[in-house]
Amino acid sequence: MLRDLLLLLRQYRNGTLTEKDIRKVNERIVQRTTVLPEDIRYATFFNRDRDAINTALFEERCKVMKERHGTVADSVLIFSANIFIQDGTKKYVRLRNCQSFWENCGEDSIKLGKGQGRMDPVLKLYAGCHVMLTRNTSVREGQANGTQATLEKVVLKNGVQPGRVVLSGNISIAAVQACQVSYLLLQHVNKRVNPALFKVFPRQNTFRANLLKPRALQIKGND
Repeated sequence: MLRDLLLLLRQYRNGTLTEKDIRKVNERIVQRTTVLPEDIRYATFFNRDRDAINTALFEERCKVMKERHGTVADSVLIFSANIFIQDGTKKYVRLRNCQSFWENCGEDSIKLGKGQGRMDPVLKLYAGCHVMLTRNTSVREGQANGTQATLEKVVLKNGVQPGRVVLSGNISIAAVQACQVSYLLLQHVNKRVNPALFKVFPRQNTFRANLLKPRALQIKGND
């Protein structure tokens, strides 16, 4: 069964699907009434689709936690901070409207330098969630691009008290800026890696982002 599935996926990738393969796929189309397993894995062609799926799954989990426990105590949003942009004179100035950046940009909108991994403007985390490293930090200790881990906890700097953000459905969740985080404590999914626990620290990035133009700068007219 697994071998047949791998063959089908290979033919799908190579564009050599047969009519029999198509019928097999169509037998397994997900309907609106289909109950999906909690451990389902998603595969997308575009990173922006994966961003949207991850955000929707996070919000759905927050909704379920609120219904079951009345609160979402194990989740946090981490916003990128200290953002600077170039003005008309090529001078770097602090970005004033960070909310527009956080709301309209996803990981797919951010372009880092070659070999610098990827960056999400807003990390959506909860205890036990799966994460993946996107750059090599300590290959000898198993901390490399593609390393999978689970979140143990978010450790804030001394004296920092998280704020609150209200999601749709009146769901209140803790929120901090990246500059307020001391480190993330992660645990390797691969049980053979020792030590199992390791820390990931905030870092600065130079990046390009696709931002929506303010309404005042948008060109109006007919094509």
